[in-house]
Amino acid sequence: MVDSSSSWLRTEFWIVMVAVFGGAIVLFGLWLEYVSEKNGQTADELFKNVKDFRFKRSLGKCGERIVMAGIIWEILTAGFFAYRDDLHIRQNDIAIKNADPRNQPIKSIRADVLLKVMGNNFNFAGFPVPKLYSLLDILGDVWLNTNMPPCNMGTDGRELLAYLQCSEFESIDLNNNGMAGKVFWMSFNWPSADFVRTAIPQDWISQYNITQAVLDKRVSSITIQMLEITNKSEMSGSCVLIFNGSTQRRFSIPTNSGWKIVCPLMTNSP
Repeated sequence: MVDSSSSWLRTEFWIVMVAVFGGAIVLFGLWLEYVSEKNGQTADELFKNVKDFRFKRSLGKCGERIVMAGIIWEILTAGFFAYRDDLHIRQNDIAIKNADPRNQPIKSIRADVLLKVMGNNFNFAGFPVPKLYSLLDILGDVWLNTNMPPCNMGTDGRELLAYLQCSEFESIDLNNNGMAGKVFWMSFNWPSADFVRTAIPQDWISQYNITQAVLDKRVSSITIQMLEITNKSEMSGSCVLIFNGSTQRRFSIPTNSGWKIVCPLMTNSP
C-alpha cells in the first residue's frame, strides 16, 4: 500500500513538473513579445536604428513561435496523461471484470439435492448401489444462438451443457400422517471420473472452457434421473448448484414427477 501511494505521488510530481515546463515556455515567449512591442513608446524611442528594428521584429516573431510551441507542449502533455489515465482505468476495469467469479472458467460444479418423495413407488432391488444410477444433467438453449459452440442434445429438446455424477446418496423412510415416503440427500459433482460417464463424449462446458457468465445466459433447467422411482409421485425439496465453490444457482423441485425430475431455474436465483 505504501509503495503504491509513493508511486502515485511520484507520477503526480512529474505531471506537475511537465506542466510547469510548458507554462515556463509560454511565459518566456510572451516576455519576448513584450520586449519587441512598443508598449507606449514612439518608434524613435523603441527602435534606435534599422538593425535594432530588425532585431526586435525577429525577437517578436521568435516569441510568437515559442508561445505556440509552449501551447502545443501543454496540449500534448494533457492529451498524453489523459490517454494514460484512461488506459489505466480501462486496464483496471478489465482486471476487475476478470476477477469476478462469474467471468472465470468453470472448474467445478457441485449440486446438493434434498428430495422428499411421498408414496411407495420405489424399486431399490434392481439398483443395489443407487448413486451409480443417479445422474444430474444441466440443460440449456445453446442452439438458439448461432454464435455459441454446438453441443449434444439432451432431454426435452434442450442442449446438454454438463452432466454430473452422484457422489453421495442417503435416504431414510418417512411416515408422515400415515403416508409413506422417503427423503433423499444427494450430492452430484463435475467433473466426474466415474466409469459410468467415461464412455460419454466430453460435455459442452469442458469442451469450450465456458465461464459462469456464459452459462447463465444459456442454462434453463436441470434433470435429475432417479431410476429407483418407478411411478409419478408427489414430491418437494430443494436443489442448489455451486460453481467453483462460490457462486450458487437454485432450481425448483416439481410437485409431481417420475424418475426423470425436470427442475427449472428459479427466477430469483442469485
